[in-house]
Amino acid sequence: MLSLKKKEVFLLNKNLKIENLLNDIATSWTNSYYKGITKTSTDINGKKFAPLKESTVFMKKLKGYKNPKKPLLAEGKMRNTYVKTKATRSKQFAVISINNRDRKLASKAHNEGTKPYKITPKRKKNLSFPTKDGWINTKEVQHTGQKKREWYGIGKVQTKLASKEAKRHIKKALLK
Repeated sequence: MLSLKKKEVFLLNKNLKIENLLNDIATSWTNSYYKGITKTSTDINGKKFAPLKESTVFMKKLKGYKNPKKPLLAEGKMRNTYVKTKATRSKQFAVISINNRDRKLASKAHNEGTKPYKITPKRKKNLSFPTKDGWINTKEVQHTGQKKREWYGIGKVQTKLASKEAKRHIKKALLK
């Protein structure tokens, strides 16, 4: 339990800028998402992502991706989160968004995972794709589903960062 003296309450009311705290938390979270994807391959709880299937690595190599074994790094679009709306004195919230409109559905599928589903051709009669053993032509494919990779949201990593920022801002407000 935290107990404050009257002077400390006065200083917090006078000096603590909630909008600055919220913006610093939002920035630290976007940085943590970037680091989790590009540097450590960890989710929002600090857990390592499951390795990619051999077939996925093969396809990423064929497409010439720089890091074919790293999840969520095919084109680098998933790591591009940013603070879309900054908190202000009158609007005390910040909004974090994904930089690419076309990636919102894909990012949701990665973050939440998917159940198994059928893939059918949209523009042609058959699906055609390469594998290690050669090309496959078929009318449909049963996808096994995608494992959940929680790379954005509020997890243990973000909770620690928010706590760290709050402590820093409170300390700063009390020392003014």
